[in-house]
Amino acid sequence: MYRTFADVVTKSDLDEQAKQAGERPLTPPIEGGKPYNDVVERSPAQAAYMDKIIQRMENLPRDPRIDNSLKVTNDARKAGLDFRLIEPTADDFEGSKLNAAVERIHEIWRDTTNDKGTQLVFCDLSTPKGGKVPASAQSERQDLESGALIDVDGTLVRETPEQEDMAEDDGDDALAGVVNMDEVIAMSSGKFSVYDDMKQKLMAKGIPADEIAFIHDANTDIRKAKLFSDMNTGRARVLLGSTAKMGAGMNVQKRLVAAHHLDAPWRPSDLEQRNGRIIRQGNIFYERNPDTFKVKIFNYATKMTYDSRMWQCIEYKSAAIEQFRKGDLLQRVIDDVASEAANAAEMKAAASGNPLILMQVQLAADLRKLEALYSQHQRSQHRMRDRLKYLASTETRLAKEETLYAENVRRRDSHTHTVMEKGKEKILVELTADGKTFTAKDSEKIKDRLLEGVKEVTRDSSATFPFGSYRGFEVSVERAAIRMSGKDGFQLSLRGAGEREFRPGNLFYDFEEKFSLAGLFQRMDNFLARGLDDAVETQRENARQEKAELETVKATLGKEFPQQEELALARENHSAVIRELQRMQEDSSYVSTWTPKTSLTDEQPTTAEAPQPKENSAAAAVPAAPPEKQAHTLKYGEGEGRTEYTVSNQHNGYTLQNGYVLRRTYFNSSIGSLGQSLYEDGQWHSTATAPSGMKLKQFETREAAIQVARNDAEQRGLEETPPAEAAAPASTLAGETFRDRLARAGFHPTGSDFYGKNEHALTLDAVDGGMYELRVFQTGNDKIGLRVQYEKNHIINGARTVRATFDTFAEALEHVEAYRQLTAPQAKAAVQTASPSGGVHGFVISRPRMR
Repeated sequence: MYRTFADVVTKSDLDEQAKQAGERPLTPPIEGGKPYNDVVERSPAQAAYMDKIIQRMENLPRDPRIDNSLKVTNDARKAGLDFRLIEPTADDFEGSKLNAAVERIHEIWRDTTNDKGTQLVFCDLSTPKGGKVPASAQSERQDLESGALIDVDGTLVRETPEQEDMAEDDGDDALAGVVNMDEVIAMSSGKFSVYDDMKQKLMAKGIPADEIAFIHDANTDIRKAKLFSDMNTGRARVLLGSTAKMGAGMNVQKRLVAAHHLDAPWRPSDLEQRNGRIIRQGNIFYERNPDTFKVKIFNYATKMTYDSRMWQCIEYKSAAIEQFRKGDLLQRVIDDVASEAANAAEMKAAASGNPLILMQVQLAADLRKLEALYSQHQRSQHRMRDRLKYLASTETRLAKEETLYAENVRRRDSHTHTVMEKGKEKILVELTADGKTFTAKDSEKIKDRLLEGVKEVTRDSSATFPFGSYRGFEVSVERAAIRMSGKDGFQLSLRGAGEREFRPGNLFYDFEEKFSLAGLFQRMDNFLARGLDDAVETQRENARQEKAELETVKATLGKEFPQQEELALARENHSAVIRELQRMQEDSSYVSTWTPKTSLTDEQPTTAEAPQPKENSAAAAVPAAPPEKQAHTLKYGEGEGRTEYTVSNQHNGYTLQNGYVLRRTYFNSSIGSLGQSLYEDGQWHSTATAPSGMKLKQFETREAAIQVARNDAEQRGLEETPPAEAAAPASTLAGETFRDRLARAGFHPTGSDFYGKNEHALTLDAVDGGMYELRVFQTGNDKIGLRVQYEKNHIINGARTVRATFDTFAEALEHVEAYRQLTAPQAKAAVQTASPSGGVHGFVISRPRMR
């Protein structure tokens, strides 16, 4: 719907238009086609601090003034940038991303000395400490630590008018009462400054101090103009600043050769504004040599820190915005990744330090595209089935039109009277209305009647005024307008045999048009002379085209999706890589050797070598039956802040031959869920915190693992919540079992988790010509979610959309089965009114528990 009133033109569209016109793009291209991701190893201090971050997240106090998730997140972001923002006295880690950026900035400065090339460095989480810090910095820090209101775009919203006064002007376009959260964090980062540290290191490498500038020093319009002029002339060659101060409105692009992102912003628009400073018209190097000059953009991240989460946020937000603006008809759900989103996805994968994550991102993108094409194929088949029914009635409809045509011709001829004038046959004007017949002699009365009709339809645009009967056809006056030309007026329509109506174009009158009564009757005579023949000939031509279309539809209907094998392969590879990632998350010592299949007939590589029994052993003679899948969950608390312990002989889809493992999960709406497993050192670790080579602790019996879980909960002061019902919770259906049960129910994975985890879809044809799309998924609180969407004639009926949450998988499938019965071939076509339960027309079901 958005694209019906919005015309979206992206940079790639402009570049493509320029290419087709034989012209070069207006802005310089990026070297390599996309930003370069420089991912460095984390320092031992950063690794140890990330352990503390996870510990804080799992043990947040009830009083947010002591600690809260926002404080933890901000500290994690600062630690990822440079640990000295947390501990100013810490050592300068040689392999940090700050030092990597300094090396690259100096190298580019040296290589572009002759041309005086300039560079931009973006950093939001620090400020220069040489300048004056705004007096409100301390109060803003207190707001931040006490859990003040934080908007979704990363801004801190003030609650009182007194807090709105700033001691320093942050710009003319600053929002009243709103402070950028990153600026607040930067001002509260202690004694250490990323800006000052980088400047000292750049100066030590030989860059003059007057060629290094901070945007924060240009705090007036005159100083800004001077600084921008220095950058454009090359007197200043390295400019450091934040997104808020160096984003929209800054024009320093004349000599820019590189841009560096030391941290990731919250909003995709911020990243776009940063890059928009260098990908911009007016670069003199690009104008001088458009064929070879390219700008460089560098993204910096530290492995296994919060940098991965920040780039993930940019990915998700960019994905939704990109697809919404594109209006891709193949996608029914906004979840595609393109443009900046794709770059952010690669950055997230690289920052995580796991190559399988990048593979999963690529496989998920391929699967989404194939699923979209498959859904389009299914809808096309559904539309063709409806079209086939219509085309099969072509002969019947044409025969009816031929009958009506013959009847209308007979009616016209039998009600036509003529006279001879000057040797020519003339049709007499005879208009019958209200039991009276008016002739040409009654022209004034005819005009008055027509004027009465025009006044009536002008007062009420929905009204139809009976003008009279002429040559066997009932003539009516209607209000009409031609939108293309903007004309407004009235239309005369003629109704003949079989209620067949004609609205000839020559019987439309503009209110500004000169009117002639004789001309009106001449126009009606002209239509009755040729219009009836033209109308039936049009029907005959349509019938010929429909017969040809019928053969095409018959040949196409029922054909399988041409990329079915490719889709099945993509589904299998995506499920396999997810299982591998889950296994690596649980067992830090596990090294995956998995590679994607290239065809369905390929043998899947083994992911772990099991010890082989000796040839003469009893095990070799009689293969042991695989153990049954077992899982037991202990719940402590309900909803927000609850903790769950899961004892299972399953390890991400793999059944342990001997023993059980124990996992602890903490649930929080702000951060999602944090899971850790118990390892052999007696400590709880996630994949990121587990010591190298450490293995999961395995218990010989389930009871032993349950007792350890209860002891741990008692030490943490947790009180066990008794199970609400005996049925297994949805969590026990995770992994293979969940997918298998949905596959048996006819569902297929969507390749996305838009509504929830492990999302699967099923399409059913409704008896009234519409279709239902059912999506089943796992919710954040470990329930089973169901979303049903009804569509007919390419229009989604929101009133018939069902959203429900179930405690058990069986309840959800029971609800799905009711829709199957509704859409079964033997279902009656009679459509009842909507059920009180909020279900669908013609379908009464019990109301599901809504959450």
